[in-house]
Amino acid sequence: AIKWICDVLGLDYYSNTEEELPDSLKWTKMIINMKDKPQEEEQEYLKPINSNILKYYKPYCSKLFKEDGISYEVQREFNIGYDLYSNRYTIPIYDELNNCVGVKGRYFYKDVPDDEDKYIYIEPCAKTKVLYGLNKTYDYIKEKDCVIVFESEKSVMKAWTDGIYNVVAISGHCLSKTQVNKLTSLGVKEIVICYDEDVFREDNGKVNITSYTEEINKFIEQQKVSVMVDVDGNILDKKESPIDDINKFKTMYDNRILVR
Repeated sequence: AIKWICDVLGLDYYSNTEEELPDSLKWTKMIINMKDKPQEEEQEYLKPINSNILKYYKPYCSKLFKEDGISYEVQREFNIGYDLYSNRYTIPIYDELNNCVGVKGRYFYKDVPDDEDKYIYIEPCAKTKVLYGLNKTYDYIKEKDCVIVFESEKSVMKAWTDGIYNVVAISGHCLSKTQVNKLTSLGVKEIVICYDEDVFREDNGKVNITSYTEEINKFIEQQKVSVMVDVDGNILDKKESPIDDINKFKTMYDNRILVR
């Protein structure tokens, strides 16, 4: 709806409105923010990248992803490719309007040297502004009246392989203000937080309930939110995502904890 209004008024949906504000309004906004709750530190601005860039990447699927349970069919569905220059598998990042807004690269080999990053952004992406997969999963989310929120893009693809389509990923383990707004705007009955085993887990193996509570409190009080968490640490392996094993996922989903 906002995109349509922008088109009618001749405005750029992706424009950085902060840069367009007069200095007087910037000053006013700063004063208001000082009185309001602390603002999250998001200085990223969402911008589509030139679609021709994707033509530089080879349309090759990842054997590593296949070994992790992501079928070649699903990899093609999500446009997984290969970048010869950086020797990385490529994961195009699309926003909810189906515009490519970045490209993430995974190191080609399973074992990553100490001087290499496992994941890098080959094309910069304002990841805090995106719910990965929403361009494909929106209709399923509305049908189920529920959205499952993962950390990684691969979890979305693994879920898709297993026939679970009402999912998105936040490319991290802390929800940004924009992501919270977008999840809330879906208007679904329930939001299910499904992070990896090590997220918000202390060195002693116990789950930091306070950290989970802080995540949940980012939503309005009227929003039903639940979490899939291995509280006792007897279901998931170290750093495992619940979706890595579909049987574990079903167990944890059926026993998800309603926080609010």
